[in-house]
Amino acid sequence: MLPPIMADCDPACTPRGTMTRGRWPRPGDRGDARCIAALAWAAMTLLFRKPGWVRRDVGVIRVSGGDRQHYLQQMLSQQVEGLAAGEVADFLFLDAKGVAQTGGRMVIHAEAVLLVVPCETSAAAAETLAARTFLMDAKVADVSEEFALASVRAADPIEQTGARDQPMTAVPHPGDGGDPWPLAGGGMVIRDRSGGLDLLGAEDWVTARLQGLGLPEASDEDWHRWRILNAEPDWPHEVATGRRPQELGLLPTHVHLSKGCYPGQESIAKMYNLGKPRRGLFVLDLDGTVAAGDEVTVEGKTGQITSAAPDHEGSVALALLPLDRATGEVLGNGAVAVGDVAPARPALAGDSLWWMGHDSDTATMRVLCVCLGNICRSPAAAAAIRDEAARAGVAEAVDVDSAGTGSWQLGKPPDARMRRAARAVGLELEGVARVVEGADFETFDLILAMDRGNEADLGQLAPGAAGRGKVRRLRDFEPDADSPDVPDPYLVGNFEEVVDIVRAGAAGVVADLRQRLDAPAG
Repeated sequence: MLPPIMADCDPACTPRGTMTRGRWPRPGDRGDARCIAALAWAAMTLLFRKPGWVRRDVGVIRVSGGDRQHYLQQMLSQQVEGLAAGEVADFLFLDAKGVAQTGGRMVIHAEAVLLVVPCETSAAAAETLAARTFLMDAKVADVSEEFALASVRAADPIEQTGARDQPMTAVPHPGDGGDPWPLAGGGMVIRDRSGGLDLLGAEDWVTARLQGLGLPEASDEDWHRWRILNAEPDWPHEVATGRRPQELGLLPTHVHLSKGCYPGQESIAKMYNLGKPRRGLFVLDLDGTVAAGDEVTVEGKTGQITSAAPDHEGSVALALLPLDRATGEVLGNGAVAVGDVAPARPALAGDSLWWMGHDSDTATMRVLCVCLGNICRSPAAAAAIRDEAARAGVAEAVDVDSAGTGSWQLGKPPDARMRRAARAVGLELEGVARVVEGADFETFDLILAMDRGNEADLGQLAPGAAGRGKVRRLRDFEPDADSPDVPDPYLVGNFEEVVDIVRAGAAGVVADLRQRLDAPAG
């Protein structure tokens, strides 16, 4: 199966592909870089091949009371305290073993928090949450019957009066009664990460909003095609009892890795820090027809198709594939088969898709280093990568910048202590502090987080799976790293140690980039 955009690519690169954990195939693995980039372009531009809207059956749990956010902070995997009215975040509600009981999207309203969850889980989840409030001022109710939901998706971000442009935000629209809660026949316009809209509210209000958009109704098949290509796990197809969030690519969008205790946190932290999942969720582009439940063969071991939808003359699917726990890589270097149907280039959902985002017609790889304030670690890492690239003879092929997730150091130069430590080994720190912007996820091919907190923040900022797939931790590229994090020297003062750490990470980054840029086309 060749989408029209790939008509000029070498057909030999499409029937079967390989991938290891953390990277797409390099040029020379099978097929050339032009074909790889074309496939990425095709996948991203065909996400909304049939623009329109679709009704979705969801459950809604309302949590009200003065302690509502403090209570949910202790119950859910996501950071809840500190979120302001109009903010939206994804979450999981786990049991003590880290297994999802439900999950979805929380919407912060001035008077309550709405948890939008799969309809089949709302009653049980509401009952469990209500039973654990103890002496807190938190009231939990399943209000699913009061709400309808429609998802609107199109090729470009949808312009709509009464919606904010920023992803993962919501605007309440009270009904004719004017009462802001419980919306009195109105609803909320939620901006999705993709730029699409979710309309959540009273049935009549949702219907009126849809009529005003003038888009056709899409089918359930269209919806599943969209979410598969956008690598969005769904309940109960992917998110189900017995499956871990790490397997499904739900870190860090649904799980805040730096917050306090909540049910299942110990299991999440243990696997994240010490272990590797047995399976990983992949996007597959297939030449034939497959269905959910079909067996996938990888090096004699089996995986499973979890979701599938027709696409062109074949199918797109999400599949759980076995991983080598020693290396974290796909068994057999990623070569998979579904019966007699062979997929083209599987992609690990929620992990590094960054190489696919690189424009192979340009010679420069664009790298963004990110820490908290952008005055210590990230400018040092950027300087180390520039220096390492110059030593490797690829300085002209690498463009490096830095940014922060926080704004309190905005416009300041790098910390003087960091500059001194860097200058001692020949590194010159450049620029002034700036904040990560949504456009950075399009501009840069690789976004390097200095620690897990930065990684979690970037996951929340990223507009969709393609943006999240560009995010890696710097120390992922350091084979013998003793920690996943670059420590923050701002308060501790270990600037010389941090310089050594970022230089080690930079060496790994440039070695990986050089392999990608210099590998001969196959």
